Amino acid sequence: MKRIIGTIMFLLCILFVYMISRGYYDSSALKSCFDKAGAEFIRMDVEGTGKIETNDICKSVAEKLFIALELTGKYEIEEKSDSATLKIDNGEVHVVVKTKKMQSENLVYASVILSQYNDDVNITNIRRSISKAFSIYSVKPSFSSLIQGKYYGALSISQMKEKAAKVFSVNRSSFVEGVDDGNMVSVSGYISGIGDRISYMGKWVNINTALRYSRTDGCTYIWVGSPIILLEY
Repeated sequence: MKRIIGTIMFLLCILFVYMISRGYYDSSALKSCFDKAGAEFIRMDVEGTGKIETNDICKSVAEKLFIALELTGKYEIEEKSDSATLKIDNGEVHVVVKTKKMQSENLVYASVILSQYNDDVNITNIRRSISKAFSIYSVKPSFSSLIQGKYYGALSISQMKEKAAKVFSVNRSSFVEGVDDGNMVSVSGYISGIGDRISYMGKWVNINTALRYSRTDGCTYIWVGSPIILLEY
């Protein structure tokens, strides 16, 4: 009996180490991809989303999720009849919590975005914080991550393509799709070591990079996201 219990404990320890190391690997892999492009770091966003079964109103859900993040600071909240948006930016971290009532009477769609502006990126820890917030409603969120950077001055389309290729210059990587519209370059693909993924045209995609020159700012921006970039660039 003791031998069986010992074996079970050993297997549980292996599973725990695997889960921790996988989260760290995901985090370091995405940051490594960004670093290969040689851009100046601007900010990193991690978003967790999920559907919550609750009778709570949207404002209450947003506030409960924020409190569960255990962050301090005064927030602003905008409430509508079927949605709520909570925001806080204390200079070091930016948080946006969005909730929207679904057609079902007791179903709320929730999004929690945590952003940080320093280059010491730890996606794994941020994901844990977001997961802890959703856990108050017994929900396991889906995740997407995004790192934004910039190059001073204008990069040509060919230079943008070179930078995008560097993002994928890691072992066991593959291109899935590339777009070039004359002003912007966007490339999607798959890289071993990043767990978040989606299926696109029968292939797995877990990383997306985009570059665009801004005449207004006089610099070229780069976004590296996993599994895809969800904002307009």
